[in-house]
Amino acid sequence: MSKPWQKVIEGKKKFQEVIQNHPSTATKQSLMNDLIAAVSDRKQYPVQEAMRIQCDYFYPENHLEKLSSMFVEKSDIGYGTRTHSVVLVDGTGQVDFYERTMKDPLNNKDWVETHFTFQIE
Repeated sequence: MSKPWQKVIEGKKKFQEVIQNHPSTATKQSLMNDLIAAVSDRKQYPVQEAMRIQCDYFYPENHLEKLSSMFVEKSDIGYGTRTHSVVLVDGTGQVDFYERTMKDPLNNKDWVETHFTFQIE
């Protein structure tokens, strides 16, 4: 793929903003929440030619529109984003793994959250 999709470009910008707003892991929960919020964005971007090419012109325009957002939701065909994961590693080697997963992928109202903390040796 020669040109990244707009959601990738925007996702990188949002990631940079979150990192700039949280220069340390002192506010881990807030950092994790902001990262999850960034990848949960449902804003749809204009369909680009790069998307059509990568999808081999197979999908109709309305399907590509759904794929253009960071959080993809195509419940009519049982396809879309169902899990978000964040991994934080601080300077001491402490790892926080946070994951948010839909209980039922066709009903994105109920989420299960998992959080593990461990030390890298």
